[in-house]
Amino acid sequence: MTVKDVSAMLRVSVATVWRMVAAGTLPQPKKFSTRCTRWEAGAVRRAVGIGRAKG
Repeated sequence: MTVKDVSAMLRVSVATVWRMVAAGTLPQPKKFSTRCTRWEAGAVRRAVGIGRAKG
């Protein structure tokens, strides 16, 4: 997922995604090249608790 994909999924700004990474709320993305940074969708979902059963 790109930073725009993550921001759309979480309904926050791109800057907030980077703030969440800096704060440790989101995992560090994988950097494939200078201009190619991606997150695993499952890792982002786990980090923010999307899809967890409420109980």
